[in-house]
Amino acid sequence: MRGAVVRRTLTRLRRRLGRIPARLSEVLRGPDILPLSRVRSIRDLDPNPLKYERLAFMEHIGRYDREELREHYRRQPLGEVYANYVVNLWEYEHGVETLTSRPWNITIPMTEVCNAVCTFCSAPLVPAPKALAVGEIAHFAEALRHAVRVSLQGLGEPLAHPQFEAVVEEIRRHLNPVAEMEMITNGWLLSGRRWELLKAIRIAHLQVSVNAATDATHQIAMGSRPGTFDQVVRNIETVMADPGWAQQLLKVSMVITRHSLPEVVPFLDMFVDLGVENFQFNALLPLTTSQWGFGREGQYVDLWSGNLPNARDLVEKARAAIDEYRRLGIHITATPEQWLGPVELGLPLRVDGRPHLLLPHEGMAELLGSEAEGARFRGTSTARRWAYLFRSSSFRAAPGRYALEMEATVESGRLFVGILDLEKDDFIVQRGLYSGRTALEFVLPEVRFIAIIVRQGDDERRVLAHHRRAALRCVSDGASLAAAAPPKPVTPPPAFPPAAPVRDPLPDAPGAPSAADRIYCPMVYNTLSVFHHSLDVSMCCYMENAPGHRQPKLDEAPLLDMVNDPAFRLVRRTLMTDKHLPACDACPYGNFRSY
Repeated sequence: MRGAVVRRTLTRLRRRLGRIPARLSEVLRGPDILPLSRVRSIRDLDPNPLKYERLAFMEHIGRYDREELREHYRRQPLGEVYANYVVNLWEYEHGVETLTSRPWNITIPMTEVCNAVCTFCSAPLVPAPKALAVGEIAHFAEALRHAVRVSLQGLGEPLAHPQFEAVVEEIRRHLNPVAEMEMITNGWLLSGRRWELLKAIRIAHLQVSVNAATDATHQIAMGSRPGTFDQVVRNIETVMADPGWAQQLLKVSMVITRHSLPEVVPFLDMFVDLGVENFQFNALLPLTTSQWGFGREGQYVDLWSGNLPNARDLVEKARAAIDEYRRLGIHITATPEQWLGPVELGLPLRVDGRPHLLLPHEGMAELLGSEAEGARFRGTSTARRWAYLFRSSSFRAAPGRYALEMEATVESGRLFVGILDLEKDDFIVQRGLYSGRTALEFVLPEVRFIAIIVRQGDDERRVLAHHRRAALRCVSDGASLAAAAPPKPVTPPPAFPPAAPVRDPLPDAPGAPSAADRIYCPMVYNTLSVFHHSLDVSMCCYMENAPGHRQPKLDEAPLLDMVNDPAFRLVRRTLMTDKHLPACDACPYGNFRSY
């Protein structure tokens, strides 16, 4: 392998030398930025704040007056864009509840339409895929005028939008001159007029989901026609050789399945030869429901790379190649130790008789082993009080009376089980989960989207438990609610003294900022998250909206009014206290400071 690596390194050097003319003026300018450690006043700051590392810059500008910062950057070229960006970081640093700045990180949901049928993706399961209308871009106009980063996204393939060219031209009409675009694509249509349009709107980051190193595997993984893989490779090669885009970032990615695992090494070799320097390998995500598949139950589980007899040997060969290329300066995101992790990773659950799973929640819980009946689990070292340990997929529940029954043995720590209203991000009901049988009943007067949550209790003791079974069923439908007698409460014998009442997640009053209590969340400060074609604006990917508030819509109010909607202000206020919303307490990103 050593000789091949040397040849590929020389190829990369030749390609880099070929890019020098396009970047010569940038190189000759040199580092013209005064380090923040030597900045003594606002006047010393570089006119372009995007040159600074974001977190360090945010911490530095916290010492200045907000309005002086705003006026300083307004006097610079592209002053309104830069002033908005800097003031937004200042307001994030200070935990301001009511913003005077607009988000600069924008997501635009292009389409749910996809030209691929990937075996590991849910996009093909969408019953009536939607696409963003050209005229709806006008609702993003104010955001685009202040944006620094814009992501073209969606459950489907952005380049497969039926009116892609018209949509991009409309974005281009509103986009300010310094905003950079990013996009994830399968690369099938990454050529011709579409590629020229992407360059025209300054596409800076491209991730191409290839998922194979051969045409045969590409057909299996993505449902492509023969020859599509070769076209994707040609498109990537053309993009990498384009002198008008050579200085930007292109990443190729692969989902590890039993079909793609044997091709990790040739995948790396091939695309390094083409000049690609950024790679991402994703483990197959845990199964969210046993009903997943395209007409055949068990199809998703069949993708697991652990089904291969030589799986461990293949993983070790891939790991060695990854390590070798990393030493040569290739950027690779990969966790080979997770590739053979079980796909059916969760606690058994039945909803109206159908099998489902309660899945571990983002590193807060780990399974210790499955048995004939149930599974043992524990909270991780990062789990804290009220953290979500397990979470089901969402259910559309019709009006009616419901009963959830769980059987478990709680060996240490405290547990609660609850029904979360996903639209209100608040619990309809929750109670302590004890050893033995725990029953929980609730009534839904109208259709709600719900999820079942198992969470740590009100102390920091590490949880250890054995889950045996869980079942949610509708006891009576909405038509018979009035005639049904109220259920008798079931009180199981506690395995330890009764738990204290669950705290009210909403604070009585805003608290003073505290390093111990504050959650640094950028989502409600600098990000405009529009994930759906309804133009609903989400708080984040963990919470649609704050409890007791409707989800704001982008087309109903000016952008600044929308980001200061009562729901957004509530979340910002609670982030600064020790009484966070349930979703914020459960979010794994709250454990560290992010920009």
